[in-house]
Amino acid sequence: MKRIKPGKTETDYNEHKKTIHPEEWEVDYLQTWLSVYGPYAFFDTSTGLRIPPQAATIATTVIASAGDNLFELQRKRVSTKRYNPFAVRALFEKMDKIQLDNLSSILIFCNEYGLLGEEIMKRPSSLRGVYSGVYGKIESLDFFIREVQELKNCLKIYNCSRSPDQNFKLMITVNKYLATVSPRVQLLPDGSKLLPGQTSATLLGAVYYQLYELFGSGAELKECPLCGSYFTPRTHRSNFCPTPEGEGYTRSPCENRYNQMVHWSREKYMLGKKTVEEIAAMKKRPATEVQQWLDGYERR
Repeated sequence: MKRIKPGKTETDYNEHKKTIHPEEWEVDYLQTWLSVYGPYAFFDTSTGLRIPPQAATIATTVIASAGDNLFELQRKRVSTKRYNPFAVRALFEKMDKIQLDNLSSILIFCNEYGLLGEEIMKRPSSLRGVYSGVYGKIESLDFFIREVQELKNCLKIYNCSRSPDQNFKLMITVNKYLATVSPRVQLLPDGSKLLPGQTSATLLGAVYYQLYELFGSGAELKECPLCGSYFTPRTHRSNFCPTPEGEGYTRSPCENRYNQMVHWSREKYMLGKKTVEEIAAMKKRPATEVQQWLDGYERR
């Protein structure tokens, strides 16, 4: 979001108007800088040793950037990345795609975007902006999983016909995380003017600020038929998770995998090698959905 006028007005994929200003006069209204201290790994708090994902338990495991053991946590570690989370498009989509039954996906997310901010969220609100030497370097697995599940629940509730009680729950949840987002004063690049802005002390704050904007605009969410994650459709024909940006993709990976699954299922059924029920069990899809794949193929 930019805050200099006058500017050129454009409309985005959700038909929301946005004012674009000359590049030399642009200043990010939403700006904060978070550090990623990867590579992250799982550690057992009882021994301090690194453990593989399959050995991690919620009660005694932390996610940390600490070399081979937790005793190295206090050593000076240089961040591997610094970025503005507000500038990541639909960051909540990336968080929603974390597979909580596959702990390796947690590390993939952390190595790209960092930790969620447990160390700051547990402080009194008056101290949340104070720098800490371990922030971004360690977080309990229990906290991480609970926060990802909370986000998933919010998106699921938002995407259904909501009751007043459910709307109230969304309001309370989002406002809780917005407590780590605060106003700031910033300068134009040439120092000639003071401008308003917002910053976040945590990654969670930036994610929920996106939800604050999403909920406030009433924008549409869709559920990916393959992975079940929620996303904002980029076009009116979008039915699957968006195509990743800047990774050489020309099509949604979820759409590709779904089409491959449909093709495989049709082939096995037409050759008499699998029944509808067997395909449904193998692919973990409803039998009615599998039947629709076959009906559409047979009508050709």
